[in-house]
Amino acid sequence: MNICMILSGYEEPGATNTGAELQAKTLINELRRRGHAITVIAKKHTWGSKFSEINNGISIYRVAPPGLRSLSLFSIMCFNRQRFDVVHVHGQDSLGVAAITAAHIFKLPSVLKVTIAGRVFARTSIDKPFPRRWRVFRRITNYISRTAAAYIAISAEIADELSRAGFYTDRIVSIPNGLDTNRFYPIPQSEKASLRRQLGLPVNKKLILYASRLIDRKGFDILLKAWPYIASQASDVHLAVVGGGKGKAVAALRATAQQVGNHTITYVGEVTNTAPYLQAADIFLFPSRKEGLPNALIEAMGCGCACIASAIGGCADLIVPDVTGVLIPVGNYHALANQVLDLLGDDSRRDRLGAAASQYIRKNYDIRNVADQIENLYETLKTKHTDR
Repeated sequence: MNICMILSGYEEPGATNTGAELQAKTLINELRRRGHAITVIAKKHTWGSKFSEINNGISIYRVAPPGLRSLSLFSIMCFNRQRFDVVHVHGQDSLGVAAITAAHIFKLPSVLKVTIAGRVFARTSIDKPFPRRWRVFRRITNYISRTAAAYIAISAEIADELSRAGFYTDRIVSIPNGLDTNRFYPIPQSEKASLRRQLGLPVNKKLILYASRLIDRKGFDILLKAWPYIASQASDVHLAVVGGGKGKAVAALRATAQQVGNHTITYVGEVTNTAPYLQAADIFLFPSRKEGLPNALIEAMGCGCACIASAIGGCADLIVPDVTGVLIPVGNYHALANQVLDLLGDDSRRDRLGAAASQYIRKNYDIRNVADQIENLYETLKTKHTDR
C-alpha cells in the first residue's frame, strides 16, 4: 500500500521533534518494515533543510514558508494522486486541514489522528491575525476535518471530545499510540549500576526521572515546587531531568538545584534516545496538565519504571491506580511529593508497579499490535473507496 503521511515536522536537522512526530516515526518504521511505501509531507522549520529527499526508503517533502505551504502540499498531492492509497494526517493543524481538503478534492480517503486532548475546541494555528474571530476559524477547521474518512482517537477523552464537537461517531476509531518494545524494555536490577555509570548518574541513590520538555503544560513547574520537600525528606534520592527547555526554565531548574543542593539534581538536557535513562530510573514523574496519549509515559512504563502521573485523559487510560502506577490531581505538587516519598519508602510496591506497568504496555501498546489496527483501517477505507 502507498501511504501519504502529513506531519508538522519529520527528521529535520536542527528542529525539535514533538511527541506526535516521534510517534509517527515509530509507526512509519513499522509500516516500512511490512513493505508499505511511505511519502511524508511535513512543515519546513529550518532554511538549511532540503525540500525533498529520500531517507531510509521514505520520500520526504518539506514545505515552506507558512503562506505557501498549502499550495506546495496541493501540488505534491496532485502530482501523486494516482499513486496514493490513503492520506494519514497527524494532528489538526493548518497543514493537516489543507491535506484533508486536498484528499477530498482528489478523491483520496484520509485519516485524521487527533494527537492532544482539547484540540477540537481550542484556537487554531491560522487565527493569530484575527484573535477575536478564533471561534469562526475553529468551526471552519472542524467542518473541513469532518470530511476525513476516519478519525483516530488515541484516548477515551479525545473520542468523547470528537463526538461532542459534532464529528461523525461512526468514523471515530480508537487506536492508541504504540511503543517499540524492542527499544523500551526493563533491564535487571543488577545491570542498572553499570548503566548509571555510563550515563554519569549516581549509583547508590534512588533515581527519579523527569523526561519531557521543560514547559508548564508538562508540569515542569509542579516538579520544581515538589522537589525541595522531597529532597529534604529523603537523603538517598537523586533527580535526573531529561528534556529541552528555554533559558527561563533551565534557570529555574538551576535555582532549585542551588536551593536544595546541586548534588541532588542532574540536568541532562535533550537527548535523541531516552531509553537508557528510563531503564536506569526507579521512579518516573509525569505531572502534565494536558495530553493526548503521552509517549513519555508509555515509554517509562514499558521500561518498568514506577510511574506517578496526573489524573488526566490519556494518563488515566494508561494507569490503573496502584496496579500499573499512581495518579495524582492535576497541578497538586503536595500530592506529587507525598506519592514520591511513599514509593521511596516501599521497595516491594515500587517494584510491583513497575513490573505490572511493563507487562501492561507490552500486551496492549506494542507497535506491532497498533500497526495491525492501522493496517486494517487503511484496508477498510481503501476497499470502501474502490467500491464507490
